[in-house]
Amino acid sequence: MQTEPIAAKGVEAALWNPTAIALWSVPFSPLFGAYLHIHNWTALGEPAKAAAARRWFKALLVVMAFNALVNAVAERVNSNAGLAEWISVLLFLGWYGAAAMPHARAVRQRARADYRRRPWDLALLTGVLAGLAFYAYSRLLCALFAGLT
Repeated sequence: MQTEPIAAKGVEAALWNPTAIALWSVPFSPLFGAYLHIHNWTALGEPAKAAAARRWFKALLVVMAFNALVNAVAERVNSNAGLAEWISVLLFLGWYGAAAMPHARAVRQRARADYRRRPWDLALLTGVLAGLAFYAYSRLLCALFAGLT
């Protein structure tokens, strides 16, 4: 899913709708949204903002992996991992306020309402496959910790 910057093409680049990115990030996680932000910022010719979205992506990936570990340990000791759930909610809200809202504002200001839309089929398929991979990873962690008895 490579996109060339607007400046490189001299034409309007296709973008994913930033409001839809935020909405799809509810079921798919802000990790999904950060990934799409990287591509939108690149298409808008904003390498610094694409780099910031990449940092969000990496940080979210680390937190999700940590949350899976916390949930596996909690399941192993028959506990509730409520802290991991709260961290996820707070992280989503932080990402939404610090990254998704400014991204939506920038697209609205720079591209207006008539920008070309990128299709969602491959992006959503990627989100589903990534979600299944994360689920498999978290179940594997639970199985590994259950084997420690």
